[in-house]
Amino acid sequence: MRLFWARGRSVALGCGVTLLIWSGAATAAESAPAPELAESVGRLAELGMRYRWEGNAAGLAAVEKKLADMKTDRPAALLALGRLLHAEEKDTESASVLEQALALKPEDFEVESELGPVYSELGQYEKAALIMENVLKHRPQKYGLTIVLAKCYARMGRVDQAKATFAQAKRLNSKEATAYIEQGYAYLNAGQDAQARREFESLIAVDTANPLGYHHMGSYLSRRHQYHEAEEYYRQAVQRLESSPLANRDDLDHALSNLALTLRAQGKLAEAETVYRKGLEQTRPGAHWRSEFLGALGMLAEAQGKPAEAERLCKQAMAACEPGLGCSHREWADAAIKLGALYAAQGRNPEADAMAERIGKLYDGRPIDEDSIEHFLHLAELYTGLGRSAKAEALWRRMLTAREAMPTHVSMGRAEAALAGLCARQGRWAEAEDLYLKATEVFKIQGYSTEAFQALDGLAAAYEKEGKGSEAAAARRQAQAFGVRGGKS
Repeated sequence: MRLFWARGRSVALGCGVTLLIWSGAATAAESAPAPELAESVGRLAELGMRYRWEGNAAGLAAVEKKLADMKTDRPAALLALGRLLHAEEKDTESASVLEQALALKPEDFEVESELGPVYSELGQYEKAALIMENVLKHRPQKYGLTIVLAKCYARMGRVDQAKATFAQAKRLNSKEATAYIEQGYAYLNAGQDAQARREFESLIAVDTANPLGYHHMGSYLSRRHQYHEAEEYYRQAVQRLESSPLANRDDLDHALSNLALTLRAQGKLAEAETVYRKGLEQTRPGAHWRSEFLGALGMLAEAQGKPAEAERLCKQAMAACEPGLGCSHREWADAAIKLGALYAAQGRNPEADAMAERIGKLYDGRPIDEDSIEHFLHLAELYTGLGRSAKAEALWRRMLTAREAMPTHVSMGRAEAALAGLCARQGRWAEAEDLYLKATEVFKIQGYSTEAFQALDGLAAAYEKEGKGSEAAAARRQAQAFGVRGGKS
């Protein structure tokens, strides 16, 4: 079971056939009545995944209808349908279908193995953990499910159980990268910087040829704003991926994208553009990375004072990545947020507002996690720029509901600081004080000196408005210390 670290999700087909025989599966499923139902379900599942990969919405809908209408051996059909819906990120529908399958066939470990991760995607971590614990009692060798369970524990703040479960995954396969990567980010989101670094360094140590260790060490350093060091690790990852005939194209595109981001952060815009164009030329047709590279080039064009080219590229990025087919909702949101921000920067507020509404509808009811939190933050920023403070506040408050799971994530601190600023502008000084205090702690832990300075400066103003002179003076002294030091932000 393959897990994509920063994007997408893994979906096991479970029908005993591989992607290499999709073409034959399509012919058989379309032209034959398939007398043995189990075989028919498997073939339809393969065909559905093929249609999703190709972006064939009509074909995928037809397969899903056939599976939904099957009457005999219904649990198998519902399981296949639930998997397809999960792959499309239709998690609420997937959960409903899988629950029906489980009601018809209780204690079915294959259904539970799919339902647990779906509950996790929906943010229902307690339910997810219970069901996955049950599966792993009977199927302890399921590496991928062990990782998802460990992440659930981390998101619920059950740190010791998370550590023990990640350790179990490493015992199952000490050289598989996933456990090291996921545990590293779990530590990083919890503000345990040294432990996070140790996980990424351990991955390099156990398999020096594995490019993923270098890639995620680069990501760790980039999040710490150590861009020069991050660049070197990303270059090593790209070099290893380009020299391996077995390298996964998605992994290479991901490494190229992060390398370019690091170059941009250092002001090396020409080098970043070269990397983006290289990725765009080489990525496979239909890949979500095509949208990523187009959108990034659009933002570079905007920075270079080329608004027409920027708009053209951002629109191409959106067209290349519609949600549900080929791209996840998060990947589409990346492109949509870029276009919305571009419209706002050009003063085209009605178009920016319409784009913000589309993105907002996409995220209705979705949980806040480490993959989506930045999108919520950027959407709130877009609403703020459009003068829609109530919409922005609602998003920031949604983000704060995930504080227990990600107490020191920098986006959490930024949401708290932004909401504190809004409270201060509206005269809600006690609330602003509390939020500035929390944001300051996040920025201190993460080493974001400039943002810590700004938060402390806001905190001092809040203290002054509340008549707390000594506290205000202390906050300003701390702010001046950060201001002298400079910082990463």
